[in-house]
Amino acid sequence: MISTSYKRRGAFTLVELLVVIAIIALLAGMLVPAVNYAREAARQGQCINNQRNIGVAIINNAMQNNGLPASLRTLGKYNDSNTTDRTMTWVMTVLPELEENQRYKIFTDDALPAGTNLTLATSRLPILICPSSQLEDHGNNTPPLSYVVNCGPY
Repeated sequence: MISTSYKRRGAFTLVELLVVIAIIALLAGMLVPAVNYAREAARQGQCINNQRNIGVAIINNAMQNNGLPASLRTLGKYNDSNTTDRTMTWVMTVLPELEENQRYKIFTDDALPAGTNLTLATSRLPILICPSSQLEDHGNNTPPLSYVVNCGPY
């Protein structure tokens, strides 16, 4: 009978600890791109959902008004100005369908003077900006849009 005695080890050796740390670092390095990919996929899904909601808003507006919204529509002049035209783009036309009635009222109210509440009227609408886009606001009271609509003037 051969007896073997085993020595009990109390701790990791330095080499074993370094191997474990290297394996954890490798797994973390593989995980980071996967998380970024999942985030980008979620942003793309939100972008597609925004496009769908804008399309539904345009179709609902077309059904109510018997025609697609124009790219630019003149509403006349402001009451306090004989030179400033009140114009609406397709975005402003579909604001009620996008549940932005307060903004729509600012653009269409005859009693409001020119330049009324431009902060609300010209602020960004999240539905009009794709989360994946790198758009910058360049001022001039025109927030950027990620989506465009191909339409005529009438």
